[in-house]
Amino acid sequence: MSINDSMFVHLMTGYLEEYNSTYQNFATADETERMEVVSTDASTVIYLTILFFVIGLIGVLGNMLVIFAVICSRKMRTSMTNLLITNLATADLIIMALGIPEIIQFMMNKGWRLSDLSCRINRFILVTSLYGSVLTLISLCVER
Repeated sequence: MSINDSMFVHLMTGYLEEYNSTYQNFATADETERMEVVSTDASTVIYLTILFFVIGLIGVLGNMLVIFAVICSRKMRTSMTNLLITNLATADLIIMALGIPEIIQFMMNKGWRLSDLSCRINRFILVTSLYGSVLTLISLCVER
């Protein structure tokens, strides 16, 4: 029995044909042209801009203070817990610096304004920082 004659292929082919016939006319070209991107109103943008500014300011200042306190004190650098907390603050600082502007940009329905390469680099750094943050929290729990 070949792969083309298998029951799975017949089942999937029938399913895909049924799916295509059911949803073929879901949105015609005229309907697609009429769909508009609705922009967020000005009051929502102002409110969320202020909210993100306050959250960003507190996050950046708090994380910078943690990093500064650990770097400046020789005694604090000797503790593994303090070094892990510094790593967490660094990861959170990167997330704040790259994540909040992107969220605001997408909330204003502007989409990604930079090149495809910068999008990929930004996403890589954000995901790496998120994983670093989670793994640092796990390390803190294990170390304790």
